[in-house]
Amino acid sequence: MDKKGVLSALKIGIFLMSFTLLSTFISAQSVSNVILNATSANNFTTDNLTATVSGLSPVNASVQFDWYKDGALSAVFLGNATFQNTIPSSFTTAGEIWQVNVTPKILTNNYNVSNASFVDNLSVSAQEASPSGMAFNNDGTKLYVIGSSSDKIHEYNLSTAFDISTGVSVDNFSVFAQDQSPKGMVFNNDGTKVYMVGSAGDDIHEYNLSTAFDVSTGTFVDTLNVSAQETNPQGMAFNNDGTKLYVVGTVGDDINEYDLSTAFDISTGVFVDIFNISAQETFPLGMAFNNDGTKLYVGGLGGISEYNLSTAFDISTGVFVDNLSVSSPQGMAFNNDGTKL
Repeated sequence: MDKKGVLSALKIGIFLMSFTLLSTFISAQSVSNVILNATSANNFTTDNLTATVSGLSPVNASVQFDWYKDGALSAVFLGNATFQNTIPSSFTTAGEIWQVNVTPKILTNNYNVSNASFVDNLSVSAQEASPSGMAFNNDGTKLYVIGSSSDKIHEYNLSTAFDISTGVSVDNFSVFAQDQSPKGMVFNNDGTKVYMVGSAGDDIHEYNLSTAFDVSTGTFVDTLNVSAQETNPQGMAFNNDGTKLYVVGTVGDDINEYDLSTAFDISTGVFVDIFNISAQETFPLGMAFNNDGTKLYVGGLGGISEYNLSTAFDISTGVFVDNLSVSSPQGMAFNNDGTKL
């Protein structure tokens, strides 16, 4: 039996699990300059709002962006010293007053899977009996689960951000017309696109969302076939700006890297590199990066393997560093600061 057959014969769990990664904040940093600009001069109601940080000390610190709309907290993001954080125009309306507060910080031991301790789980069996992939929206108030039992993406509201125990099912979106064995999923940065990897056709499928992070508004756009590199793809990820796509699968036991000449447009994907992980995992089922691309994580029958990348998002520079023992994870996602998995 080939690996595609083995996968279908596995007993697949119907719970999402939450782990806490023990971390420490250090607050001896400073920011000398924060600039808030629209994409065209003085037009803060119809253009993207971008906050740029410079003068961060030390340069390896992180910054938390707290966006307020009309005085109320609207979104929270974490980035590194060169990070530019953007609120897209689709989230803004004429007459609103937007403010961004920037908090410099260093997190130690975040994204370190060896520090993980189990916290909670969420049963999704009422919606999906064979979950295989997951994602959050940017502020952790929505959770998404994809699986091959329903061939749908299921959307859940979380009353407490990134706390899966508070999840309530609210919507779904069928991907059956594109693939009858959906495995993994991911959004673009602003939630106006969602992507699904399917093992029936060995494809990546792209959908437009007319309302950001609302899967019920999805419309199919395009497909990228990856069968020349992987004939049983299971998981996928982008780099931060959408110019690189990564696909993991069980036939090659490797990560495949593609360059996208147009950000987040999979139709422009060209294969460029490969990273073999068979020494740690012979049945990879999912993957993720930390927020600056200096760490790569692969989930499979052997648990979750962690790799350091000496060049951010360059998989050819990967070196294995650690492993978290957990039973056959098929998908994974971190919260924004890497303290939850």
